[in-house]
Amino acid sequence: MLSNALIVLGWARTRQQDFRAAQEALLEAVRLAAGMNNQETVARALGASAAMVERRGDARNGALLLGAADGLRHSVGAAVWAVDRQGHTDTTQRLHARLDDDEYQQLTRRGATLALHDLLDNAFSQEVTTKSGRA
Repeated sequence: MLSNALIVLGWARTRQQDFRAAQEALLEAVRLAAGMNNQETVARALGASAAMVERRGDARNGALLLGAADGLRHSVGAAVWAVDRQGHTDTTQRLHARLDDDEYQQLTRRGATLALHDLLDNAFSQEVTTKSGRA
């Protein structure tokens, strides 16, 4: 339950453009869910992370994270939760608007194949700032 609450907090902080707080919450959600081998919640956290990373200006890593989330959901037979559908749709549309189709497809496919630690190391490698611009 805590990991799901952190995902909601991550979405809220993303909407406030407080990307540092969003990243902290979402990384902790991934860590907790992965520690309990709750793949569906890991996928939720990765999907929210895709939105956060895209909104801070990194479409390529957003697509990697979205691909990882969708690939993980597919592997465990899960669907996007109803509460997450609009965010998932918005993120997908934003990524399609920023990337050409070939690049989007390539990145999402690659994201679905990366190990979780490699994915997180790559996707969260940019310096994160808050809405006010502080690191």
